[in-house]
Amino acid sequence: MWKLLAGFLGAMLISSVGFASAPISNLSEGQIEVGYGYEHFNTTFTPYYKIIHVSDSGNSNGFFVKAAITDKIILGISNDNVNTTRSINISGMGTISIDARSTSEDALFGEYYLNPNIKLLIQENFPDRNPYGNNSFSYGVEGKVNVSKNMDVFADIIRTNEINNNNSNNDSIGTIFAINKNTFLDISYGYSKDDYSTTNSVSGSIRYRF
Repeated sequence: MWKLLAGFLGAMLISSVGFASAPISNLSEGQIEVGYGYEHFNTTFTPYYKIIHVSDSGNSNGFFVKAAITDKIILGISNDNVNTTRSINISGMGTISIDARSTSEDALFGEYYLNPNIKLLIQENFPDRNPYGNNSFSYGVEGKVNVSKNMDVFADIIRTNEINNNNSNNDSIGTIFAINKNTFLDISYGYSKDDYSTTNSVSGSIRYRF
């Protein structure tokens, strides 16, 4: 039992950092976009022996930069910092809350636009200062529809494969608000499920292109 608890104390949430690429940007060749994103998440792990229940809550925030190589191809980099609190509930013994260590994750990503409203995504994630993290590769598709002069609705489906074969499905839906022709505000809800946990998240980002 105590060895099992020690594992919970040391293990970090694998899927807390969301996909770094922001919603559809529609950059023209030569344009650059910079942004800042924030995410709040809650994760529930599969119960162990039906008496030990583990959950995480926390937030991540960071910056990203995109550059349009052509009108259809965009490359980017990002860095996210993650802070997590872990709760362990043992039936009949109460709940223990632990302030887990802060972690950081860098990523390289690419986008290919099939048309102005649909893009394909790829991303390589590199955990930093996190001994429990694993490199992972993500890929997926995102689409958007225009609903008013200054607002689009988008949805994406992302698949993530990790070195330890813990795979996850990540879906999100959100809105893009055009503050002006170069500044955008994004708000979204995400749902992620892997072999060991489910995560619900709410996130937002602000982007500026030049």
